[in-house]
Amino acid sequence: PNPSTLHTAWFIGKPLNLAAMREALGLITGTHDFRAFSQGLQKHEFVDLNTTRTLLDCHVVVRRYVSNE
Repeated sequence: PNPSTLHTAWFIGKPLNLAAMREALGLITGTHDFRAFSQGLQKHEFVDLNTTRTLLDCHVVVRRYVSNE
């Protein structure tokens, strides 16, 4: 794994179930409230913050041996 991508990419050393991942994307596509995934939004200054987003399209891209060097 490339240490320069530590916080932007994951190295997974075993095969991924791409069919299951693509099927799960059907659950993500659409309009959802992401407040539960936001840290610190319990503070009073964030009470009126809109955390609802609409994902129009999601897909899995397979790239083998990716390097950003």
